[in-house]
Amino acid sequence: MGDIVATGKLKFTVLLSLSSMTAPPASELNAGVDLQTKIMRGGLDESHTQSPVDNTHISSLKETEKGGTSKDEITVTFKRDDVTGQDIAYNTLVPGQQVYVVIRRDKLHTQAYAAGDVVSIYPMECGVRLPQPNTMNEPLQFQMKFFNHTEGKDAVTVV
Repeated sequence: MGDIVATGKLKFTVLLSLSSMTAPPASELNAGVDLQTKIMRGGLDESHTQSPVDNTHISSLKETEKGGTSKDEITVTFKRDDVTGQDIAYNTLVPGQQVYVVIRRDKLHTQAYAAGDVVSIYPMECGVRLPQPNTMNEPLQFQMKFFNHTEGKDAVTVV
């Protein structure tokens, strides 16, 4: 068996509402705004951290710990478009707005969401638009950090 080649296989969709995070309907996901073509190469920083909980007792000879709370963090660098009406990422992502970020990783981004797809869903608040330095031979860019306001779901099956 071969490896899954990741090229072209990331779909990044933003929705203002979603009826179910545990069984998201394909029709709702397909009505969202796809932004993967507006993300710079290497511009998606999706990380997950977990805090340790020290459970070492007073007579322990070694320190021990258990897993504590976890946190989803997403920071994205988007390309700007020189046509105002086509500057989709900039116009869609309003600072302070609550959105659902949906990420699918194993099918071409040009394929619509379908029943059986596996996605990650993050309820997020849009941070401020952070202009990035103007760099020669690159598009104008802005960066946005998304703040988790409710627990996200990983490996959810689309219905």
